[in-house]
Amino acid sequence: MSRDDNATTQGLIAFLQGYGKNNRDGLSAIAKFGAWPLLAARESERSMVKSPRIIAAYRGASHRPIGN
Repeated sequence: MSRDDNATTQGLIAFLQGYGKNNRDGLSAIAKFGAWPLLAARESERSMVKSPRIIAAYRGASHRPIGN
């Protein structure tokens, strides 16, 4: 596992541990729901569409509008 993958894994673990402390039922629902990776991907895309700056930064074009 690369350093980036390891950091991502540790970040997700920390997030889920924090979420589980406040919402055990929610964490249990995440664990039981098989399609959560697809939902996470959709939410990630949705949030990037809401913020052109994020998309521009993701594309490496920090000051250019999308489509130009």
